[in-house]
Amino acid sequence: KFRLPELVHYPSFDGVKIPAFVYLPGDYQKGKKIPFIVQYHGGPEGQFRPSFNRSFQYFVAKGYGVIAPNVRGSSGYGKKFLEADNYKDRMKSVKDGIWAAKYVIDQGYTDKKMIAAWGGSYGGFMTMAAITEAPELFGAACDVVGIVNFQTFLEKTKDYRRKLREAEYGPLSDPEFLKSISPIYKVDKIDMPLMIAHGLNDPRVPVGEAMQIAVALKKRGVDVEELYFPDEGHGFAKEDNRLLYYKELAKFFEKHLKKG
Repeated sequence: KFRLPELVHYPSFDGVKIPAFVYLPGDYQKGKKIPFIVQYHGGPEGQFRPSFNRSFQYFVAKGYGVIAPNVRGSSGYGKKFLEADNYKDRMKSVKDGIWAAKYVIDQGYTDKKMIAAWGGSYGGFMTMAAITEAPELFGAACDVVGIVNFQTFLEKTKDYRRKLREAEYGPLSDPEFLKSISPIYKVDKIDMPLMIAHGLNDPRVPVGEAMQIAVALKKRGVDVEELYFPDEGHGFAKEDNRLLYYKELAKFFEKHLKKG
C-alpha cells in the first residue's frame, strides 16, 4: 500500500522551475480536495529523494497529500542552484516554498487553510517564514528545531558553526538584514495553530528559538502546542521520543487541519 511519488516541476514567483515530489493517497479521486502537507527539508543544502519516508507514508495512508519541494539552495542541481539562496537571496527560497502550496491548490488537490507547513531545522525556519509571509494559505504548522531569530541563533549556536552559517544566512555585522528575514518579528501574521518540538540540548539551534516564538504567540492568544525533550539535541534520536513526537503531530494535524 506504500505510495510512489510523482516528480513535478512547478513555477516559482519568478518563473524558476522548482522540483518537488508529490504523494497522493491510493484512493485519491481527481477533483477531490484533500488536506495537504508541505514538508520543507533542512540544510538548507538538503535534498528530498524518492526514497521511503515513514512519516510521508503514514500521512498519505491517512488520506493526506504531501508535497516535498527542493527549493533554491537544495543540493543535487548544481552549484548555481545550491548558492541561489545565500545571504541576500534568502527570501527567494521562502517564496519557492510558498509557491509549493500554491501549486497544489492550482492543481485542484486542496484549498487554502487545508494545507499544513512542516519542517525541521532550516525546514523549521521555512515553515515559520511560510506562515508569516503567506498566512492565508496555511491552516496549521509544525516547527521542529527551527530558527525563528537569526541574530539570536547565530549568537548562541556553537562557535565552530558560526562562520559557516554566517556565510549562508548573513553576518552578525548586518543585524538589520537578519531581522528582516526572522519570523519572530512577524508573529502578528500568524493566525493558525502551531506545534513546536525541540530538544533541550540542541547545540545547533538552541531551544531558545522555540521558546521565544512560543512566548510571543501566547501573548497574542494564538494556539501553540509545545513538545520539549530533555534528553535530545538537534532532532529526536530515541525511539520512545520519536514515537511520542509523531503521535502528537498526527493528533495535531487531525485536530486542526481543515477537511474538504
